Amino acid sequence: MVYSSDTGGWTLTEHNDFSTYSISYFESTFLNNTMHFPTRYSEIVTVDMERKDWRKIKMPRGMTNEYGDVSIGKSQGRLFAWHIKDQGDYQLSIWVLENYDSGKWTLKCTVSCSKLFGTDCRENYESYSMFAIHPECNLIFLTDNKKKTLSYDMDNQEVHIICATGDFLEGLPYTPSFVEWTSDGH
Repeated sequence: MVYSSDTGGWTLTEHNDFSTYSISYFESTFLNNTMHFPTRYSEIVTVDMERKDWRKIKMPRGMTNEYGDVSIGKSQGRLFAWHIKDQGDYQLSIWVLENYDSGKWTLKCTVSCSKLFGTDCRENYESYSMFAIHPECNLIFLTDNKKKTLSYDMDNQEVHIICATGDFLEGLPYTPSFVEWTSDGH
């Protein structure tokens, strides 16, 4: 189902090549007039707003999404993908899509989550997640899903603690809408 703001309704849309893909609606990103959906097959399915141009973009090499642990977002007009490898040291890798046509990704940053949070993940059974990227700069937001939420500036490698009490463990990126409402509110 695809919602059209032009008609104000939902339309069932199927595409032969994409009907069997398991996509994540919660991790979708709207960029350049196109919706981007990560799939369980380590690809990103894109569809334009007219539902005419459907594409597949392979995720960066080594980034698998079998368990839905890859996220995507937009920053500075570009598509980003990130993944935390749960192999003892919890390495966060952040990639940026450089070229839609060739599917070329560039590794933007790799950092140890346990070092960012100042913990030993093997002792504390930590679980980390990156939940947002700033839309206008190289700033990411992470949580340990227990107590801390922090930001990390990828350019100067600075960490800032947002919350250390467990009161704020996740957030959603805010995207302003400049649509004018009709007088009846619909």
